[in-house]
Amino acid sequence: IRRIGARAAMIIGSGCMLVYFLLLSFLTVGDWPLLILIAFFAAVYDALYWVAQLFFFMESSTHKRNIGHDASSLFIVQQLAEVMAPAIGAGLIILLGEDVLLYVSVILVALSTIPLFRIKDVRDKPRKASKPWTVFWTDWSVARDYVSTGFYGMHIGAELELFPIFLFLLIGNVQSVAAVAVLAAFATMLFTYFTGRLKRSHRAQMIIAGSVIIAVLWVARVLINEYIFLYASVFVVGLSSVMISIPLVSTLFEKGEKIDTLSASMWRNVCSMGSKVLMYGALLIAVEIFHVGFITAAAGMMGILIIHALIQRRLTPVTKPI
Repeated sequence: IRRIGARAAMIIGSGCMLVYFLLLSFLTVGDWPLLILIAFFAAVYDALYWVAQLFFFMESSTHKRNIGHDASSLFIVQQLAEVMAPAIGAGLIILLGEDVLLYVSVILVALSTIPLFRIKDVRDKPRKASKPWTVFWTDWSVARDYVSTGFYGMHIGAELELFPIFLFLLIGNVQSVAAVAVLAAFATMLFTYFTGRLKRSHRAQMIIAGSVIIAVLWVARVLINEYIFLYASVFVVGLSSVMISIPLVSTLFEKGEKIDTLSASMWRNVCSMGSKVLMYGALLIAVEIFHVGFITAAAGMMGILIIHALIQRRLTPVTKPI
């Protein structure tokens, strides 16, 4: 990104996603070499596209004093797409088959690169030199937010990848997976707009409250297998996730503006994906992967609660009575 710019990095990342979808159409059961190759292209896409996209977003933000305004708008657009995608995807599968869905996905990814080619006169390279890692990890408030991003990544991995598979195996139809995506995205959209306009002073309280609610629901999912509860929990988790994601992302972006935008984006992705390595590594040796995954996600939420409660107290000045 520093050498070729964020736009070029996003275009290359999108190209890797195109290859990912094309290879996926040839995947068969037990074809581990192809599966590893698919995972490689997915990893390159994630590293290039999302780091560049977040950096580009921070550089383009018009609300430097409260980037939460722009962060909420970004999340609303993403969630709107996630509401539409399951319905469109289900229709394509039912009417035309799975292969057509893959080809349509390839076309949409290709079309998404057109604005990147056409946009002109934008700043897509860092203005500052990269800061050493000690700048980020020796400041208590900054380290708190990045560690929280890692813990939050455990929840996202379990919610978006593990829980839909759990519902699919429990209920036995692919519509259950689509319903999860629609419910989560709809709930998130409802709450995102308002959360992005929170005052800075309320962010820590929102993060703590959201962490408690989600942790309780993950434990409840282990104990309760009623369909109504499971789907209702998706809606509540969607709302509660916004209570964590928007304040956390807004804080990270604001600090990134002051320190080093590119490093802030890079460390956010490293922490988010690094925590998933730990979680999925534990699932490789677990017998009951769903319950272990759910408890791991709950532990991640408790980690956010603990470090925010402790470090927030450490950062809050004590006023002595006169």
